[in-house]
Amino acid sequence: KAINRWLENIVIQNTSGDDYKDRMDIGVIIYRTDLDAVPIISNGLTGPLAEKDLVRIQELSSNAELETLQKKIVDEDTGEIMEMPVQVPVWVKPVFEGGTPMCSALHKCYEILDNWTQQNPNSFPPLLVHITDGENTEETDDSPDPVDAPIPYADSVRSLATNDGNVLILNCHLSALPGDQCLFPSNAEFLPDSLSRALFQMSSTIPDKMRDLA
Repeated sequence: KAINRWLENIVIQNTSGDDYKDRMDIGVIIYRTDLDAVPIISNGLTGPLAEKDLVRIQELSSNAELETLQKKIVDEDTGEIMEMPVQVPVWVKPVFEGGTPMCSALHKCYEILDNWTQQNPNSFPPLLVHITDGENTEETDDSPDPVDAPIPYADSVRSLATNDGNVLILNCHLSALPGDQCLFPSNAEFLPDSLSRALFQMSSTIPDKMRDLA
């Protein structure tokens, strides 16, 4: 739901009537394994968009699948909570299975972003938002510990750059452990487990210009 709302907001903010401002290319990668632990790295967008690694804003707007949901609203006069049907655009549907092949997923992102940065050398660098609730399940020759194995893959992604700077990685960790929400930590000292600390190492330092705008 959060990803679909984010995509919807991007479309709204970059659309004026029939005029689309294609300010960015957008891709969604989902990853899992089959029951034999073979990585499955696929496009998370549905319909005609599933054939493209990256799509434009106009393509997003034209290929949304509408889904009817029940939205709760509060009657201002009586305070009564009512439900009413609303149609929302859907581009991404949840899929889960098997393990968490984070290394393979980051390698796929590297391939896509390497090609994009070469074709768009004067653009703002790509931003990779990585959302995960699971621990990497892939081992590598360089790192037998699955928790640390994805770090070099993230380093490779962050090494890609345009003339305006390096690719930025933001990690969003949905932890099953109890604890306070932690937003944009400046160090890993108070993070709850080894996975969140590894994700911290995989994250980019937010540039000063972006911090100032925020």
